[in-house]
Amino acid sequence: MTVAREPLTEPELNYANNNDNRYAYLYNSGNVSKESKEAIKKFMANYYKKCSNKDWEGMAKSFSKDTTMVSKEKRSEMYYEAKGLMDKAEGNSKADYSGAITEWLGGSSDPQVEFTTIELCKLPNGKALEITKYYLVSVFNDVWVIDDMKELSSVELQSDADIKEVEK
Repeated sequence: MTVAREPLTEPELNYANNNDNRYAYLYNSGNVSKESKEAIKKFMANYYKKCSNKDWEGMAKSFSKDTTMVSKEKRSEMYYEAKGLMDKAEGNSKADYSGAITEWLGGSSDPQVEFTTIELCKLPNGKALEITKYYLVSVFNDVWVIDDMKELSSVELQSDADIKEVEK
């Protein structure tokens, strides 16, 4: 299914409210450029690598510090959600975390883009979690950062065959 959005009016931005800013930018969304898609794919691959290597400082830098778009509380919540998943994955050793973008939902002339992913987090007991997530990313100081992420679903995979199917 393909969905297109065409704004009827351009809303005024209220910089005092983070959510209003994000929704107003997305309201003006359109197609994501090819260049942005490639840059975001590289950014996400690097994010998964930082998570897998438990590079907590590097992972923290993946989240937006722009307080007009993301509150400090939300930034902290996203960081600890990702860190908790990595700690669950392999304790103190390196984790095995990967993902792929499944759908580009739209963007606002590229300063902000939203998409969904399917992610695989292998657990030490031979099982894995298949996670579907929503991401909102933006360019902050010429670098792509995560403004929002939400887990949409999570399924524990029990068999090697199920895990290999997701890895494809």
